[in-house]
Amino acid sequence: MDHLGGRLYLSRFENPPPGAPSPGIRVTSVQRVAVLTDHTGRLKRLTIPVWAAWQSRDKSVSSHADEKGDLHLTGLADSDAWLVQSPSISVPVNERLALSLPTEPASGGVEVGVMDSRGSWLAPPTLMPRRIVFDTGISTYVTIIVANSHLGPSKPLDVFIKPGTLIPIAPQAEYVDRLMACRSPYIHLPDSDCAKK
Repeated sequence: MDHLGGRLYLSRFENPPPGAPSPGIRVTSVQRVAVLTDHTGRLKRLTIPVWAAWQSRDKSVSSHADEKGDLHLTGLADSDAWLVQSPSISVPVNERLALSLPTEPASGGVEVGVMDSRGSWLAPPTLMPRRIVFDTGISTYVTIIVANSHLGPSKPLDVFIKPGTLIPIAPQAEYVDRLMACRSPYIHLPDSDCAKK
């Protein structure tokens, strides 16, 4: 589950013995998931350019950074219209990265996607709030795209986007990373010996 805050309900129902109450789980308050800070020095956070360096892609939508450092998007745009685009961000090749761009919509919604250096989607636009996980493949840089959601012009945009994080999610230097490589279908280490065990 990838839940970034707000009300969340989990429930489990089955046939209880006669006279027993029906089991269930109810969670009424969930905090926003914070990206954990790495204190070992193994995870090198990549730099996401400041909002002033991003390019506006839709003249009908106003985009400006406020005094808190958030990007404020307001206006009307077509569904899936590109709103803002980051400059090129240098990334290591064949690295699995997690992008987080926390959003606070008052109206409408935005999608965030990641393109490679050839203009192909590494992660197609996804409705926020979500974390986006992607593999850089052979790309040496990526571009982040913020687009209008499927709500399109029926919902005027009034969305705040907080400064994001871009971090590797599969460090490859410790025992735990090799264990993860043996357990996860997403992590492949060329010199892993878990197949021999």
